[in-house]
Amino acid sequence: MNPPAESLTAESLFSIRRTLIAKLPNNFDSQLLQAISSEILQTVSTNKEINSVVFDLSNITTIDRFDLDALHDVMKAVKLVGARIGLCSIGPGIAALIVNSGIHLPHQAAGHDIQDTMDLLH
Repeated sequence: MNPPAESLTAESLFSIRRTLIAKLPNNFDSQLLQAISSEILQTVSTNKEINSVVFDLSNITTIDRFDLDALHDVMKAVKLVGARIGLCSIGPGIAALIVNSGIHLPHQAAGHDIQDTMDLLH
């Protein structure tokens, strides 16, 4: 049984300097992604110090097209509220799925890890 979305949200989101980090858990579902998305959008909208969001995919070993589409929607919404978007720690299988799916994720930077991506964004 998965832990409640509320507890995962607190563990999955943290900020470093002016960047909100969204550390996505492996096998996330649409309910969890919706909870994380709501928190990200609320934080970016109300905290003018946050100017970018980095989605950390280091915990993700597999993802299906449905979850990739949901992540794409979250990233588009974050961009619409004015934050720059970065991706980090993308595994080879996830990278291949993104490329083969034809989805163009709306990010400004992709790095090896959180720090690398933050450096590219700023």
